[in-house]
Amino acid sequence: MNSYPGNVHLPRPLQRWFHLRFTGMLASLILLLMIAPFVLSIASRTGRPFGSLLLGIAFVQVYLSAVYTVSNERRQLKLATGLSLITIVAMATAFITEAFLAWEIASIVSTILLAYVICLTLRFLFSVDRVTMDTIAAAICVYLLMGLLWAFLYSLTSQINPLAFSETEEMTRLANAAGDDAPAATVRFAGLDTGTGLYFSFVTLTTLGYGDITPLSTPARMLTAAEAIAGQIYLAVLVARLVGLHISQQKGMSDET
Repeated sequence: MNSYPGNVHLPRPLQRWFHLRFTGMLASLILLLMIAPFVLSIASRTGRPFGSLLLGIAFVQVYLSAVYTVSNERRQLKLATGLSLITIVAMATAFITEAFLAWEIASIVSTILLAYVICLTLRFLFSVDRVTMDTIAAAICVYLLMGLLWAFLYSLTSQINPLAFSETEEMTRLANAAGDDAPAATVRFAGLDTGTGLYFSFVTLTTLGYGDITPLSTPARMLTAAEAIAGQIYLAVLVARLVGLHISQQKGMSDET
């Protein structure tokens, strides 16, 4: 696989950057996950969409970083750029007009874009012949992108069926307010917000499973099971792949000496 987009001549400084392209993408993902709790907290306290705007900007920088990281051919670049632009326009429209349809479009296109980026990154991982820091960064990127992908899938599922998930924390709060120390039923809530979706996705991906959020509908349960299985299979295959590459790399160095 080429180190930079095919049929595109890049200046030497940019060629050097492309050798660390996944490291930059990883930095953008970490930045998103770091600022998400703070901006969502601002939004919940103030009741203003400022926090949502900041989070949207963070998502945009992740999308743009992903586009130029994984696009090694012009057609890949065009497709990824097109998906990113549609997502950005939909997010901006939703922010300005608060239109529910715009949020749905943004979520759907974001899901497609993330799946596309994951596929291209996996193709890179299984085509390289040596382990580098950028290879490790690419592997971590896929894992984090899987969490983002399923977060959007959970959000879409809850938009289609607001009773797809239950939150025991909300049940406990309402029960305590009513003076009941031992509530017997689960209180369902209408839809997963962005923060809750991200939290539930990464808790499921790592098979941590606190049990505070429970999938109720069949699609929600299947998505949850699929994410847990995909996360474990990915880690197992990835470790085997990287270890195999490292052994082959070390053997090659020994043969040369």
